[in-house]
Amino acid sequence: MNIVSDNLDQIINAPDGIKRLRELILQLAVQGKLVPQRPEEGSADELLKQIKEAKERIPTFSTRRTSKSSASATHDLVAPNSWTFCRFDEMAAIQGGIAKGRKLQKQETVELPYLRVANVQRGFLNLSVMKTIRIPVVELEKYTLAEDDLLITEGGDWDKVGRTAVWKNEIPICLHQNHVFRARLPREVLEINWVVMFLNSIAGRTYFAGASKQTTNLASINMTQLRACPIPLPPLLEQKRIVAKVDELMAWCDELDALKEKRTALRTAALKASRNQLTTRFAGDTETPSSNRSVPPCLCGEKIMPLITSPADVKQLRDAILQLAVQGRLVEQRDSDGTAADLLQQIEAAKAADLERRKAKGERIRKTKPLPPITSEEIPFQIPDNWKWVRLGTLSTNLNYGYTASANHQQRNVRFVRITDIQNDSVNWDSVPGCEIDQSKIEQFKLIAGDLLIARTGGTIGKTFLVYEVPYTAVYASYLIRVTPIEVSPEYLKAFAGSDLYWGQLYEKSMGTGQPNVNATSLSQLKLPLPPLAEQQRIVAKVDELMGWCDELERLLQTESETAARFASAIAKAQTKHPASLSPHRR
Repeated sequence: MNIVSDNLDQIINAPDGIKRLRELILQLAVQGKLVPQRPEEGSADELLKQIKEAKERIPTFSTRRTSKSSASATHDLVAPNSWTFCRFDEMAAIQGGIAKGRKLQKQETVELPYLRVANVQRGFLNLSVMKTIRIPVVELEKYTLAEDDLLITEGGDWDKVGRTAVWKNEIPICLHQNHVFRARLPREVLEINWVVMFLNSIAGRTYFAGASKQTTNLASINMTQLRACPIPLPPLLEQKRIVAKVDELMAWCDELDALKEKRTALRTAALKASRNQLTTRFAGDTETPSSNRSVPPCLCGEKIMPLITSPADVKQLRDAILQLAVQGRLVEQRDSDGTAADLLQQIEAAKAADLERRKAKGERIRKTKPLPPITSEEIPFQIPDNWKWVRLGTLSTNLNYGYTASANHQQRNVRFVRITDIQNDSVNWDSVPGCEIDQSKIEQFKLIAGDLLIARTGGTIGKTFLVYEVPYTAVYASYLIRVTPIEVSPEYLKAFAGSDLYWGQLYEKSMGTGQPNVNATSLSQLKLPLPPLAEQQRIVAKVDELMGWCDELERLLQTESETAARFASAIAKAQTKHPASLSPHRR
């Protein structure tokens, strides 16, 4: 049974599945399990003698002699009987690179490009950014790269150790830095790409990981460890057949990658189109009575759900829920709820009473301009007959900037909520710093349950946080704007602040180029549909129910993704233990 072929769909669709497939191909290659051995190709023992003789003819610039210790006792790989093992320095002249920052006074120098660790990737070179260095002319021969030199990284992050690529004279004269080793091999008796494959394989990387010196998130190898690296050596003709097979299979993986990308792009476009169709079905429809506008059964699941295959896709579903909420299509309308016109009268009365209360307390009342009426041209979609289009400022008694101060982690009598304290729609109050503020100003900026905070600048512009509870006396920072709802559900305003309707207007009104921002006046003029209060509460309950369902869906998809990744890994390990033919076939 071919384990990989029988489970190819699961491997490809798993996270990093094709990457794992590439690793499996290399691992099978270096274990001698990718192509059959042929007795007529002989054994590698005679080849190793030829390699050693040819290697001695390679010019060397190091006084270090090759160790004569046996490599066969230092590896854990199992290889075919016709193969042998040798130390890396038995087949390659290994050279360190040029060090930066040397004093070169009174020496004739030349400035040339050189390779850094960032240029040497696993199996290829990235020459998009090249730097130059001055080098004495007498050292040019020592550090200049030649065609088919192997370049091997010394270290850095743990995954950078031992990355190997081949130099193909991409630049006429190029050097290498001391954090990049150069290995020159006798290419007339050795397939260069075979060595590259091994060093980049799981087996090669395992050696470097075990031999390297490691600190927190960093690792490195030295010349001694690189020289001692055990290299499996097949007969030369078998090396060439393995390289050809790997090239064939890697090209097949490239095709799979391209097909997977195309499929993902098509699925994402289809998901977005389905969501748009769902949320715009009645947009601009003035003929269908609001009472006949259908509430989508579980968000038209028969169309959308098959397109949701990863946790990231669930965001489209959440966006659709919030947009349907503000369109009046998430719950049914009830005559007993009354109308938004009635609610607006209550809001105006409550605002007038609040104004009188503040005047009586001696507060300074800032004059504000009346909000502009909403014209028919501004209305983006039809809403139920008992709803009203309103401005955000109409629904708030307070829409102001926060307090300007510096955070103080030692003085925390009054907590100081900043944009950075709002993470994942919550605030860890125990970590919120304090600030210095006059007692007379606390009341003006004091947060209360039901306040809606909106970030007004930078990369977090439009981000919102609904204050459910305030366990400490707290004020809010100046890069936040507070909306204090009156006679409306704060949770309904929070749902609006997550909808496409909100974000579309916010981006349109944001000002600035390098640092976009939105002011209190612009926010107060945002338009939104207003349902009766009882319906707001039902909408919020339905949104909470569906968001909980989305949370569960995300967890299930995440578990499925992790299970698929473990399955792909298990299949790869099983294949290396019980190999069968691995051949590309059109799917």
